Amino acid sequence: MSDANRMCTLVREAWASVRDRWKGWDRAHLIFSIVCAATALASFATSASGLGWSLVGLVDAYLIVLLVFVACQWIEPLPDRSTALVVVAFLFAALVVAFATIYGTCNCFTRQYLGADPRTATITLTKDTLTDHWEAAYVSLGVITTAATDYTPADGEARFAVAFETVSGLLFLLVAFPILATRLGLFKEPANPAADVANRAPPPPSPSWTEGDAHTLLLIGHHDTWWAKGHLWVVANWALALMGLVTGAVPVFNLQQDARWVMGLVAVIALAATSYLARLQYDIARARQVTTFVIEGRPQLHALYGAVKRLPQKAAPDETRGLPFVGGLMAAVSIGLGLVWFLLEQKPEQKLCFALVAGLGNLFWGASGIIWAVGASMRQRLCGGTLGTGG
Repeated sequence: MSDANRMCTLVREAWASVRDRWKGWDRAHLIFSIVCAATALASFATSASGLGWSLVGLVDAYLIVLLVFVACQWIEPLPDRSTALVVVAFLFAALVVAFATIYGTCNCFTRQYLGADPRTATITLTKDTLTDHWEAAYVSLGVITTAATDYTPADGEARFAVAFETVSGLLFLLVAFPILATRLGLFKEPANPAADVANRAPPPPSPSWTEGDAHTLLLIGHHDTWWAKGHLWVVANWALALMGLVTGAVPVFNLQQDARWVMGLVAVIALAATSYLARLQYDIARARQVTTFVIEGRPQLHALYGAVKRLPQKAAPDETRGLPFVGGLMAAVSIGLGLVWFLLEQKPEQKLCFALVAGLGNLFWGASGIIWAVGASMRQRLCGGTLGTGG
């Protein structure tokens, strides 16, 4: 009895330790993985291949966003190791089941048998088409683990699905083990920022500035802010215009047979535009930091700024101001990309699926770019980086 009580105490202490480490991000990761697994089961039960493709695109975009977090060394949004164990299991099951739905509904996988008639010694060849869902789940598990299966792809659609699952499996492995499960000790847990600031060596004394110097620096920050703001519209408008131009060239030059190449070109335009929008948001944040630096360095100007415009303590941080506008432009580019893919896809049953995958994928890429811009500009401000401005 004492051993059982001791075991219960250890379990309660372990659970309390895990619960104390949990934060809002862990709940978001856990809920997302559970929803993905449930959606995969729903697509499997209803034979909804479009839902399966959409889920695959969503999971792959989620994994890419996690890679971006690690590349930017932003540890805070990553799940805790205990949460990651559950997230990995649910996401792996979601990928396997989603591709099983795709394989079981496309009728593009065959299995061949060789037989011989004992009386005539005639060799016979028998072909079976993959239609059973549980057999499809077996094939999907074999493909994502790169194991050989009895069924082989019979056409281009099946080969594309197999290649996509193989890439998804490699991406999953790249994220699951070194990043989610253990992080392999590459990054230490974030320390106490207040202690880091207190232990940091004091900065060298700043030179005495004249009012002319402050005025010049304020003009530079103002100019760079509005230069980047104006280019937000330019980038989004030109991206949508180029996407429309490329799409309009398909019927003019009879490029219907090469529509997939055109779809890839439009995706590159959308991704490039979304990436540059994120870079412009970073430049805007850095330019605003220059303006804030000048204002806070002049007490009289700081008081005047608060009295005339708004109280600084009630204003949004420089790094996050204007994010809804930038997000709206990224959403517009993503909608344009999805619409182009919907129009150019030749197979009617795949139009909506491909459009959702393209639009959501670009939107996730834009969200990861915004996260990078906010995190990088915050690190520059908190870590005492130079006040170089974009433009």
